[in-house]
Amino acid sequence: MKPNLKIENDRVIMFPGSFDPFHSGHQVLVEKALQLFDQVVIVVSRNPEKTYQHSGQSRVEMIETIFQTNPRVKVMLNEHYLTAIFAQMHQINYCLRGFRNDVDFAYEAKIASYNKVLNPQLELVYFFSQPDDKKTSSTLLKEIKQYKKENNYE
Repeated sequence: MKPNLKIENDRVIMFPGSFDPFHSGHQVLVEKALQLFDQVVIVVSRNPEKTYQHSGQSRVEMIETIFQTNPRVKVMLNEHYLTAIFAQMHQINYCLRGFRNDVDFAYEAKIASYNKVLNPQLELVYFFSQPDDKKTSSTLLKEIKQYKKENNYE
């Protein structure tokens, strides 16, 4: 597969995730990355262990709407490849990840070693969440939405 992303230089970082939904904690990480990189590529991925409320394409469109005025943010859909392979295919050498707590840290450390084996050029860049975002998770937001729906709070 040929890369379909025009990369102007090496200061491009990808931010992979399922983003169902994309929330303020994610947005803060993108804004931090834009301080260090020329372009952030948000990669909407599919995790076979998760159930989604929105299709991959819908999630892409929602995120594109958020960043529609920022030409330095691109959004791509990845439903078939591991993150490290996707990065290699698109010649992206940096990957953004965020931590909320020690559980996230342990998970990310495990994933980082797998990514390095698959793509030795991929460097991982980590940011800690803001204090207000530490309790925010896409899963929690989905649970709240479902509860409201089931109890007629919407």
